[in-house]
Amino acid sequence: MAFYIKQRNPNPLALKPGETQKLTFEVWAEPAGVPGPEAITVQLPDRLSFPTDGLVHYTKDGDPSPQECHVTSVEDARKRVRFETGAIGNGTGGFYYSVPVQAAADAQPGEKTVPGGLSIAGGLTAVDLKILVGDPPPVEKRVYGYINADGTWSGTGFTATKSNAHTFNIKFDEAFMSPPIALATPFDERYNAQSQIGSLGNQSVIVYTSTNTSWAAVRFCFMAVGLVVPKQ
Repeated sequence: MAFYIKQRNPNPLALKPGETQKLTFEVWAEPAGVPGPEAITVQLPDRLSFPTDGLVHYTKDGDPSPQECHVTSVEDARKRVRFETGAIGNGTGGFYYSVPVQAAADAQPGEKTVPGGLSIAGGLTAVDLKILVGDPPPVEKRVYGYINADGTWSGTGFTATKSNAHTFNIKFDEAFMSPPIALATPFDERYNAQSQIGSLGNQSVIVYTSTNTSWAAVRFCFMAVGLVVPKQ
């Protein structure tokens, strides 16, 4: 029997001094799952701790109700917490655990790695734990889809409207930190169909379309790639 632990995104977990966030990770066993319980230890870096009113939970895919885990010990100035698992599946995407982590008001900013900070079965399996004290780093986001000549659209991360015969307004569901890289490519059978970016901002983009050098509605595919503030 082999156990596996994987810290989930955001990785590293980011929190500001004085803030509390949930550290999440998944656990699985191969070649077969086990009914539990097994002991998991979470070791936190200096000036971070398990809150006095903290609770550990696990959630199984498809079950919206998290289950509370039994905490067996809290030691080392509340930097080390041990708890018992529930059932453990035999693959990723099965069982997720969440442990609240609190940063002291005087916690020093920066990324902190605890070698073997997440372990199971008395250290039989252990992986590094990573926490960032400070603002989380930006993450890449991709917005993409199709906009039809009549203004209807399909895709993810945006909405689109047609303002006149050849102008399409695309609004992003979430603003980018700065104007993203954007591409509009004709997806139309007509000869010499063209699409071009008219204006581009953090929240929206305007695309103009034409055929044979005359303004006209054209179906096109669209993509924007840029950085956004991550959601904890």
